[in-house]
Amino acid sequence: MDTLAAENNTTPRHLTLPGGALRDGESPEDSAESPSDTSPETDRNDHAERPETTSPSPAVALEGDSRRDEAPATDIDAHRKRDGAPATADARAAHDGTAERPPAGATTPAAEEGAVPNPPTTPLPTTAPAVSAAADNDRSEEAMSSQDHSPSGGDTSSTPSTEAGGSTAGAETDTALFGGNGAKTAERTAPAGETAPAKGDAAAEPAGIRFGAARDAEPVDDPVAPGHRPGPGAMSTFTLPEFLDQWIKDNYSDLVRTRRHIHANPCLSREEQPTASYVADQLREAGLKPEMIPDGTGLTCDIGDGEKVIAIRADMDALPIQDPKKVPYRSTNDGVCHACGHDAHTSIVLGVGKVLGELAARGELHGRFRLIFQPSEERFPSGAPTMIKHGALQDVAAVFGFHCDPNFLAGQVGIRNGNLTAACDMMEVRMNGRGGHTSRPHLTTDLCTAISRVVVDMPSIVNRLLDPRQNVAIVFGSVNAGEAANAIPQEAVAKATIRMQGREAREEVPRLVQEVTRNVAMAAGVNCDIDYTRGVPPVVNDRSAAAMFAGATSAALGQQAVAEAPASMGGEDFAYYLEQVPGAMARLGVGRPGERLDIHQGTFDIDEKALAYGVRVMTHTALAAAASPVF
Repeated sequence: MDTLAAENNTTPRHLTLPGGALRDGESPEDSAESPSDTSPETDRNDHAERPETTSPSPAVALEGDSRRDEAPATDIDAHRKRDGAPATADARAAHDGTAERPPAGATTPAAEEGAVPNPPTTPLPTTAPAVSAAADNDRSEEAMSSQDHSPSGGDTSSTPSTEAGGSTAGAETDTALFGGNGAKTAERTAPAGETAPAKGDAAAEPAGIRFGAARDAEPVDDPVAPGHRPGPGAMSTFTLPEFLDQWIKDNYSDLVRTRRHIHANPCLSREEQPTASYVADQLREAGLKPEMIPDGTGLTCDIGDGEKVIAIRADMDALPIQDPKKVPYRSTNDGVCHACGHDAHTSIVLGVGKVLGELAARGELHGRFRLIFQPSEERFPSGAPTMIKHGALQDVAAVFGFHCDPNFLAGQVGIRNGNLTAACDMMEVRMNGRGGHTSRPHLTTDLCTAISRVVVDMPSIVNRLLDPRQNVAIVFGSVNAGEAANAIPQEAVAKATIRMQGREAREEVPRLVQEVTRNVAMAAGVNCDIDYTRGVPPVVNDRSAAAMFAGATSAALGQQAVAEAPASMGGEDFAYYLEQVPGAMARLGVGRPGERLDIHQGTFDIDEKALAYGVRVMTHTALAAAASPVF
C-alpha cells in the first residue's frame, strides 16, 4: 500500500541502540537513556567513534516488559542446545579465531544478456547473536555513549566477487579486491559506494547493535562476499549461516526468476488467482502442502511440527499503474504493475518456505511455521481479514513480514519499535442546496464557499483540539462542485483521508472529525452528509518482536545492516495480524546506489540482491522466534 509516501523520505541520523530500551512509538534519540541526550547531535553522514568493548555479541535490550525476560537465540544452535548437541572442533576453532579461512573463490563470469545472475558463494559470518529482552547491565556507560560507524571487522580476502544485478537483464560483475587495511585496491564495474570491513581495525568490531542512517549510509558488503568473518567472541556450531550460504548458492537464480515471473505477470487486488497458483505449484514441487482459500486468491502453507506457530506473511497484489521500464521482466499486463515490491515479498517468503522445508527434511527444523500469501493489500477492504477469517492465525504465536523500502540500500534492514505505519480512514462529505446564478448568491446556498471552508478549516480546528503529541494528518484529495463559472452548483462533494499514529488516537479522531465538519458546514449555512469509512489500523510493532528482527538481521548480515526505520503515515494491512498476535514488520532495503526511486511509481524496481538478504534475515528471525520462550 502507500506505506512509504514521499513525505517520509527523511533520512534518519546515525543513532545508537545500546543496552537501553526503546519505548513504544519512540525513536532512540527520544529515549531518556539514549546517548544522543548527552552528546551533540551529529549529521547523518558523520562517523562517531566507538571505544572497544568486551561484549561478545550484539544484542538489543528492552525494558519494562515483564512478559519478555529471556533472550531468544537467533539460529538453529538454540534448537540443538535443547538436545545437548556439543559444538564441533571446527566450531570451537571458529570461536577462538583459529580456524583457517576458506580458500578464495574465482569470480563468476557475468551472465549472458537476459540470463539470471549467479549469486556470490563465499560463506557468511557464523555469528549468531542473542536478542536480549532485559537490559545489558554489563556494558559500560562509556561504551554505550559513543558508537563507531564502521562495519564489522575481521580479515579480508583479496578475492573478487560477482553480485547479482538489479533491474537489468544480465548480471553486473562486481570485482573488488580488498587488501592491507581494507582499502579498495581495484576498480569495480558495479555501482560505487560499497566498502569492505577494515582489516584488523579494533574499532570496526562493534559492541552493540547500531541504528544507522538509511540512504546515505555506506551499503553493507554482500554477506557472502570475501572478507566477511565473525568478530572476536563469535559462536559457531552447525551453522545456519553455512547452510544458508549453500542454499543461496544453489537457489539464488530461482529467487530472481520467481520474482521476475511475478513482476512480468502482475494481478490486481482480488484477482490474484494466477499468482497464487504459481506459488502453490512451487511449494508442491518443494514437497510442501499449500492450502488455498476458497476463492483461490490466497494460500497458506504449514511446515514442521509443534503447538505454537510462527507465521511469515507476503502480499501478492499489484497496482493499476503502467510499467514503463525497459527490462525483460516488464509487465505484460497492460496498465498493471508491481510498483510496491509485492513480487519481492512473495519471492522471499517462498524462498524461506523452501529453506524451512529442506531443514525439516534434514531433521534440523524444530518448530512449526506458516507461510501466509495474502491477496488485496492495496485495495480496501483488504486481504488480511480474509486470511484471518480462513484460519491464517490459528495457533500462531507471532507473525513477521517485510516491506520493500528503496530509501534503504540493499543489505540494510530498517527496524522500529512501536508505531511503524498509521491508521488510514476515509471520509466523504456531501452537501446539497439551492443553486443559482452567481449574480444572486444571496438567493442560493453557496456550496462552493461551504465546501471550501470544510476543506480549509476543519483540519486545522481538529488539530487544535488534539494533544499536540498526537500525529494526525487530514488531507483532502478530491473536491468537486459545479462546472460553469457563472452557476452556483446544487451539490458539492469532498473526499479526504484521515491518518493517525497509534491505536488510542484512532478511537478519538473519527468522532472529532465528523463533529467539526458538521459545525463548520452549519456556520456556512449548509447541512452535510458524512460517509466515514474505517480503513486499516496502524502497524504497531511488538517490542520483543522488533528486537528479535534486529538481532536476526545482525546475525544474518552483520550489525552494520541494522538501521532505524522512520514512522510512516502510510497504511499497511499487516496491522490486522498485529491486532491479533504479537509480531513486527521491517523495512527491507532494496535501493541501489545512485538511484532515487519510490514505491507506487511505474519506474520502481529493486536491487535483486535484496532477495537473498531477505531470505537470510527472515529465516534467522523465524527460527529465533520459534526457539524463544517470549512468544
